[in-house]
Amino acid sequence: MADSAYEHLFGRYFIEIGKFFGQTIQSYREQNGEIDKLKVYYGSPSAVFKKILKTNNKVMDLPFMNFKALDFQRDVSQENPFVRLKGKYALGTLDGDFVSRERAPQVWSISFQFNFFTAGYIERDHIISNFYAQFPGADLFINYQHDPGEDPDDLRWIHIRPEDNFQDETEIESVPEKETRDIIRTTMSVKMTNAILFYPSWIKRPIKYIQTEMNLMDPEDGTLIDCLKHKVNIVSLPGEPLVFEIDIA
Repeated sequence: MADSAYEHLFGRYFIEIGKFFGQTIQSYREQNGEIDKLKVYYGSPSAVFKKILKTNNKVMDLPFMNFKALDFQRDVSQENPFVRLKGKYALGTLDGDFVSRERAPQVWSISFQFNFFTAGYIERDHIISNFYAQFPGADLFINYQHDPGEDPDDLRWIHIRPEDNFQDETEIESVPEKETRDIIRTTMSVKMTNAILFYPSWIKRPIKYIQTEMNLMDPEDGTLIDCLKHKVNIVSLPGEPLVFEIDIA
């Protein structure tokens, strides 16, 4: 199950999906007085299985879920190429000479494989039931903050939907350790739609201000009466309606 170059574009989505299910789904078993929570990993099943065995002295830490993106499809029909660009001044050493802007975002659909590893069928049924309970009306919308440091009220949404059935695939591929029926693997397909891909770019700010001078001359002898200086500061950014202010010296 090879990695796709597209996976690096949607890492924020994968993190938010993992956080959501890790916080909302748990087992019915208790350990040290606490209920076992569902541990969530991203990656291929064999890679995750080997990692857990390696980090836990070859002891399986159940239950856990791993998910992996399998297919990426761009949905051009949902994109609006006429969206006006927006941007902001750059900070730091650039001192406003460059402007960041976001083009009209791309829209993608991503298909996942979700794998649940449990200690038995009773625990499997309990976790799968809790998993489907997170999808009222067969859909789930996970909200997250796009840029908390800049605008904490700027919320985005992740829309995912699972298939109506799941499969028992207890045999784990490419794992040297002996498999037992005490480790139950259950798989299902999940699809994420309307995944928005933002990609900012940088452009040179073309004009910061316009400096003009106007000399007032005496119409009779042509002597200089006064010199008026105007400075037109361009307030709007590239791609926005023109806005400016005038300073008269």
